[in-house]
Amino acid sequence: MSNLLAQVAFEHSLRTEQIIHLGTMACSIPMVDAAQEAFEDDWYQVWAALGLTPPRLDAEYEGISDAIIDNQRTGFLVQIGTPVTGSWSHYRLQWFYGESMEEIYTKAAKWQTEYIDKKREQALSKEKTSC
Repeated sequence: MSNLLAQVAFEHSLRTEQIIHLGTMACSIPMVDAAQEAFEDDWYQVWAALGLTPPRLDAEYEGISDAIIDNQRTGFLVQIGTPVTGSWSHYRLQWFYGESMEEIYTKAAKWQTEYIDKKREQALSKEKTSC
């Protein structure tokens, strides 16, 4: 990880949980376990990160690999976490797709900022209604 990525990760409280290189881990049958588990555990979130409409939920792994190759999504699928509060004891996870870690961390920093802003607005709204 470059110093810039480390700085973005620190400033936005981001942590890489999983890295899957789709071109080498998900384009063969059987898929590498980590890739297979990502699709099984987070079906809709993974397809949203890829920017693709998911195939049927019961799709065979060959169909998943075909969709990845046909749509040229052979970069990195990365799961990033950020704390829900100020502590890593509770955190939220999100999948991101990109051709580089720099691209992924740019997306993740934007997601984290929007998430914090939304939580701040909710807290302020709740505070106003409780007075």
